[in-house]
Amino acid sequence: VTMLDKTRGEIHHEQPACMPDGRFLYYRHLSEAGTRGIYLGDPRLSPEQQSLTPILIADDGPMFVPGSTGNVQDLLFVQGMTLFVQRFDVARAALVGEPERVADQVGSSGGSGLFSASATGLLVFVTPPTIERQLTWIDRNGNLGDRVGPVIRVLRSIKIAPDGKRAMVGMFPQERPVNDDNLNVLPFDGRPVA
Repeated sequence: VTMLDKTRGEIHHEQPACMPDGRFLYYRHLSEAGTRGIYLGDPRLSPEQQSLTPILIADDGPMFVPGSTGNVQDLLFVQGMTLFVQRFDVARAALVGEPERVADQVGSSGGSGLFSASATGLLVFVTPPTIERQLTWIDRNGNLGDRVGPVIRVLRSIKIAPDGKRAMVGMFPQERPVNDDNLNVLPFDGRPVA
């Protein structure tokens, strides 16, 4: 029903939220900030015919609150790390009113918001973990040595050069999205590991 278009910088499509008429909302993750969000999908249309206009710019979601029925339902979504709810007219596929803040510091994993709701009104969410890694020399006896380079949010790979004077490190920069890999060269002081 949908197909990634890498020429548009699309990374993945996920989290479909079904509507009573068979259409669905889904999250379209694009690499460019301000373009990723919640889109309307229609199983009667081919991937090329699906709308490329977001219903809502968001960083995660959508999820209809279970138990909400009728033409106007409650829609949960994340912007930044804040969970919002907004009324949604399913017949018109349009937002109604303004979003309301529900919770701050809502975590995600691989682009999927870590929240859920029930028809009883119960809402659960996970706060984002603080993950920081620091490259550190350790000698053969397990003694900690000097720290090397900056604190790294996500470390993808590390290879020490044969001469032991630098390392090539694949990491996500602190200030950019998680799927934005960079390779960095970190110099060491040249001291061999004892």
